[in-house]
Amino acid sequence: MLAGSTYHPLATLMANYVRDLRGTPRCSVVGWGLKTNAPFAALANGVFGHCLDFEIQGFPPTHGTSACLPATLALGEEAGRSGKDVIAAYVLGWEVQGSLRY
Repeated sequence: MLAGSTYHPLATLMANYVRDLRGTPRCSVVGWGLKTNAPFAALANGVFGHCLDFEIQGFPPTHGTSACLPATLALGEEAGRSGKDVIAAYVLGWEVQGSLRY
């Protein structure tokens, strides 16, 4: 996410887009010092996480990180959840996504 937020031309477009949407500033947009609401932060961070395509694959092959991590981080930040809770939610997201691929 961090590399995609700064080293890809799409990053500026996405950061400006979510800034212009003016969501309630509760969740971080990685690499931009910007906060917005959970859906907008998850959207931007998901794009950042996937645009350089350095993402790991699971089994069965899925893009679990760009699909699960941005939403998990945004919702965890908004709800003030612990790192342990965020990790558990991320792992659960991978499990659900993997089971949908069978």
